[in-house]
Parts: sequence; C-alpha cells; structure tokens
Amino acid sequence: MNMYYAFVYAFSNGWSIGSEPNFAVNWEGSLGNQVSFPVGPQIGKLAKIGPLPVKVELQVLYYPLHPDVYGPKWGFQLQVTPILQSLIRRKLL
Repeated sequence: MNMYYAFVYAFSNGWSIGSEPNFAVNWEGSLGNQVSFPVGPQIGKLAKIGPLPVKVELQVLYYPLHPDVYGPKWGFQLQVTPILQSLIRRKLL
C-alpha cells in the first residue's frame, strides 16, 4: 500500500511551505520491514521558465519508521511541475 498526504500553504508571492511525503506498507513483509513513514518540511516556488510557469519544490525527509533491511533514514524529494494553462482554462458562457 502506498499513500500520499499533503499539507501546503501557498503565499501570494509564489512561495509555498508544507509537507507532501509518501508512506508505504508492505503487508507481506517480515516484522520490522513493513512500514516506511517519512516526515519533513518542503519549500516551493512558482516561477516562469521562458513563457511556461513551473512549480519547483524541494523536500527533506526523515524516516522515523523505516524497514530494518533496506529502508533509508534520510532522503530528499525534488519535484518540477510545469503548469499548462491552456488545459486548465475554461471558457465561461
């Protein structure tokens, strides 16, 4: 099972803070190797690259619960999301 939760606060100047980690459960794993649960802060910025708006986010993750065998204790997540305005915009009648 893989779950995703998000808590994000967006400021009016394009910056955002929050947390958006994924946690996983392996129901068939041995005891101590079933849960991977990260927590950590995230910072993001909405900016333009040429004419295209892009959201760039960086998150540092600490895993208080992680598998004993292969699980990380620390990690980071970099996310780059292009904003395609023509797909979002709708013509109002």
